[in-house]
Amino acid sequence: LYQGPAFWDNLSEIFLTKGALKEFDHRNVRPKLTPRYDMFYATQPCVLVADVINTCTPTQLKELKRSSRHGGPDNSDLRDYPFPDIVDVYSVDPTTTMQSTNSRGTEKSPPTKKKRLTTAYCANFEQHLIDYYVYPPKFQRPDGSWPAAPRNLDVITDRLAQRRPSLTADTFTDEAFDKFQIADMGTRKENQVKNAVIPTIEGDSRCVAGYMFTNLDPLTDSSLVYANPDYLSGTRPDKLDQQVRIDLNKQIIMSKESDLPILANFFLEVKRPGGDALVARRQACYDGALGARAMNALRVYQPDRKDEEEQIAVYDHNASTITATYVDGALKLYAHHIAEPQTPGGRPEYVMTPLRSFLMTDCADGFRQGATAYRNARDWAQEQRDDFISRANERQRK
Repeated sequence: LYQGPAFWDNLSEIFLTKGALKEFDHRNVRPKLTPRYDMFYATQPCVLVADVINTCTPTQLKELKRSSRHGGPDNSDLRDYPFPDIVDVYSVDPTTTMQSTNSRGTEKSPPTKKKRLTTAYCANFEQHLIDYYVYPPKFQRPDGSWPAAPRNLDVITDRLAQRRPSLTADTFTDEAFDKFQIADMGTRKENQVKNAVIPTIEGDSRCVAGYMFTNLDPLTDSSLVYANPDYLSGTRPDKLDQQVRIDLNKQIIMSKESDLPILANFFLEVKRPGGDALVARRQACYDGALGARAMNALRVYQPDRKDEEEQIAVYDHNASTITATYVDGALKLYAHHIAEPQTPGGRPEYVMTPLRSFLMTDCADGFRQGATAYRNARDWAQEQRDDFISRANERQRK
């Protein structure tokens, strides 16, 4: 498996990872000449393309035209292929070439390398997102400027702090915290964290286990893996008008399985104790951008302007998507919103803004505050979905 050359060529900055070294070796290893390159060393004089065409039979001309309509033969194996030490401007006789080509037509093609998609475990994953204007928290643009925080940041942070009756000292006791702490300290694997720790933070399991986002349009250039959050909160498909779902299919319907939640705008990424918090943050950045794009698409949806070129892109600078990460007892929450392109005709910016952080295993009061913020964030995200869905359904009915 290898990552395609285009992925590396398009990075503005390349980190020295194993994948980068493999690509470097791939481009610098000089392959041995195989029989298919022997034609360059034949002794026949060079012929023009017109001469080759003139020697073709009607059947061969038909095959040539069909191949041309589909882009011609695949010559990707010639990428970075070195010139031979001695190059003669000679070729083979066209009729001989045609005969030899036809005789090789029944031979099996050599196996090709399968392209590997980039994951958040690669340092170049984040750089690739940045190159497509998907920014991690507190990212500074190359010109020294900073993306603005969402306009409704204060509203969100106030909502996170709202008291929840289920998380007072009377309802979630110190003994309950001790059990949580013991469960957290006893985990070694990611699945153990999901099964023994996260349910206590969730409270009533409104989030569902994540799944791969196989239906969405790529956020960048198709070189990244499908997003696959550990937990998400979305909406039942039948709550949104069918025509709206059809019109916004590739932006709001995450999976090709029609019964799974759509329009997810709350995500949780989990790692085992000692796991890589940076990987979790990269995954959350990716999840949140897809969620923000989905919510923005629904917010500006106009049923009387279904043609994408006629859609008016509206950026209100409000966040409607939240992500969370849980690694080694630390819970972190982020808001995501879309901002207009910095240049005319450019790509929109996806901004990730830190909200709150909590060490859930520190003390009972710290857990209560963190779980309160988490559950309030999840409920707030649902309220945003319900509001956007209601407005879109109403516009569709008019």
